[in-house]
Amino acid sequence: MSSYTLDPVDALRAPTVVGLIDGLSRCGRKQGRDYGLVAVHSNALEDLEAALQRWLRDGVDLLFSGGTPACAVIRKVLADSGQHKPVVYYGAHPIDGKHEVALEDCLRPDTVCVRIELPLTYTPRNFSILRRLFPELRKVHIPFARNTAFCHREMAERYDRFVAAHGPHGWLQGDEVGFASLRDLSWIIDADYAEHPLRSAAGLREALRAIPARSPAEPVHHVIVAFNDTYHVAGAPRVLLDRSRQSNVPVVWVNNPTMPPAGAVADFCNPFMRVAQHAARYVEEFLAGRWEEGRQTLEWSHDTHFSMNRARLIELGVPGKNIEGAARFFHEILG
Repeated sequence: MSSYTLDPVDALRAPTVVGLIDGLSRCGRKQGRDYGLVAVHSNALEDLEAALQRWLRDGVDLLFSGGTPACAVIRKVLADSGQHKPVVYYGAHPIDGKHEVALEDCLRPDTVCVRIELPLTYTPRNFSILRRLFPELRKVHIPFARNTAFCHREMAERYDRFVAAHGPHGWLQGDEVGFASLRDLSWIIDADYAEHPLRSAAGLREALRAIPARSPAEPVHHVIVAFNDTYHVAGAPRVLLDRSRQSNVPVVWVNNPTMPPAGAVADFCNPFMRVAQHAARYVEEFLAGRWEEGRQTLEWSHDTHFSMNRARLIELGVPGKNIEGAARFFHEILG
């Protein structure tokens, strides 16, 4: 199961699936001879759920998931069906205070998690790259999808109370936010922080109007940071990119290197193809009969790739000295 492309792609060409097949090839395994593989690639969680229900009816031995929201779908469907299957997945589990989001639900017996780190927000040093690029930054804005496992129970309750009181187009701030850890990171770089409870692309479009537009001659005071949970709300990633083009407010992405070529100014990612290659060795253990029954294995992947869209930054009027001062932190410069 995989997700997170702007345009539809054949499932067997999705980075997660390509990485899995390549990782198994490196173990000497050949698809069709040593294992059969059926894949689904969709940003719609309901499509992933429907595919999984079909696989369980048809018969499946092991489930492989790219992304925590997809693994949460696996847990829901397995619980509903009363079935038990080995699971290998990679995904992020953000830490908010003492709460490791969705980890307890996803990491069950007979499961391997290759945990990725959300590189931009993993350390204050990485997050401070925003300040290097935009020295006059005043506020960080993040939309969070209400419909994924990343919106944990307490966060969902806060969002629902806020929407009931203020309507669907507002931004939470201060003690109201869902991720206090991200608020605190913003404060470390001397910026305010706001979250939008993302439910629909239309609602996001209206919410973004509250962020002041700017001309390229003006300093950047506001930045939008987006994570891949945005993809699970149909149309939302394109709304962010379109509004950025209209308002000249930069969009920074976390964990999707396809976004800078599409119009984001930067991406900070764990490359999904390489992470899937990493996770493939646990599928090999299953195929070789070395899977330990009941195992609960968690292993980190700190493999990162930072990409900058220099052409887009220039287009937005970001001074060259800011761009060059930050460029040394990036693995890849576009434009």
